[in-house]
Amino acid sequence: MESLNIQVPIPVFALMTDKLREELMEAEQQKLESLEAQLIAVQNYSKNDRGLQERQQQLMAQHEACQIRANKIQEAAAGSKFLLRVLQGSVDLKVGDNLVDTLHSEIFLEDGIVTQIRCSLPQEELVAT
Repeated sequence: MESLNIQVPIPVFALMTDKLREELMEAEQQKLESLEAQLIAVQNYSKNDRGLQERQQQLMAQHEACQIRANKIQEAAAGSKFLLRVLQGSVDLKVGDNLVDTLHSEIFLEDGIVTQIRCSLPQEELVAT
């Protein structure tokens, strides 16, 4: 076999601006409100139902993760690189490819517009282990 197509995570970063911070915080607030409503609904059912207890734990974990993300959004400095999400992409890996360069890709946005697609790590980010 001379090549292989594999799935890789592709982080999507954005330049943190006041507008982006406001949009992200609004989205997180909506998620938090939805999770809180779901938690209230689950708590109103029988406390002895194991399935509902597991669902309640899942909702609480999601709520905590959402709170953490909201805190990261608030703390991100204006003009800094902020991780929005991670997408899945495919890469053709061929004999002779540099594995690190082939597997590493990043997308950069500014005001929702793709400003850069990087398909390998900059040399200063390569660290010998």
